[in-house]
Amino acid sequence: MNFYSIRHLTRYRYSQPISQSIMETRMHPRSDSNQHCLTFSLSVSPRCRVFSYRDHQGNNVQHFDIPGEHTQLVIVAESVIEQQPSPTSRISSLPMPGAPSTTWLKPATTGRCCSQQVCR
Repeated sequence: MNFYSIRHLTRYRYSQPISQSIMETRMHPRSDSNQHCLTFSLSVSPRCRVFSYRDHQGNNVQHFDIPGEHTQLVIVAESVIEQQPSPTSRISSLPMPGAPSTTWLKPATTGRCCSQQVCR
């Protein structure tokens, strides 16, 4: 059994004040036979009231409206997940025969990605 603490930060910065934000998020992890969401919280700045519902696909959706002027919007989603090992997780992580492979590139010494250097 594994536990994961997840923190997701979204920040919008606007060059001019905007008059209203209407948002919908799907950041609440799902619970199923392999994982269970133990805690979830969503904080929004500027402060507002957050509403929740479950959509037609079973996702937990949070939505909110900020009617006043603002130049920045910050959304922080935090959750703790308990994951059960799945008997098929080892098999499903193996590459499919004939599937394209991914090539990862090493960062160059300047800190930029260099397409000439391939990780091995």
